[in-house]
Amino acid sequence: MSLSIEKNWKYYLGLVLFFLSFLPYVISALILPFIHITAQVLSIMAVIAVGAEITFAASVVLLGKPFIQMLKAKIKNMCFKKQETPKQPKPISKCRHYIGVSFMLISFIPYFITEIALLFDYPQTSSGHLFYLLMLLAGDAIFIIAIFLLGDRFWDNLKRLFEYQPQQEK
Repeated sequence: MSLSIEKNWKYYLGLVLFFLSFLPYVISALILPFIHITAQVLSIMAVIAVGAEITFAASVVLLGKPFIQMLKAKIKNMCFKKQETPKQPKPISKCRHYIGVSFMLISFIPYFITEIALLFDYPQTSSGHLFYLLMLLAGDAIFIIAIFLLGDRFWDNLKRLFEYQPQQEK
């Protein structure tokens, strides 16, 4: 089974969004050691991290299952050096689905906690802001784990949600 990727505007826009979603993390890693983290800086970083997560999700929807399968295969080949032909996706168990959906919902909680804590200017220590940054990064990691837990069929259904399907007249 060969995976063909149609290279249209969705593909190119999805690629741009995919790479832009990682840009805030790279920039943060480069400038974080040189700045003093204040509540304002952390608030800005939280908004940028949420934007990066939304951008990543949008890129996954635009690129679709063939791109994700190709990316998974390339990562497997890089890490495990074993050539495998892509297989038909296996259905995931009900338990795995519920865990994946729970992880996806839980991944948004650190953003709300951070924003509420910053709104009330808590904590007063400078190391507390670093804790919030780490909590936001953990939320992003949980979201990415949820993507892989939910599997290909979930993303097909999510993609269909955003595609226009005309109603059949009776």
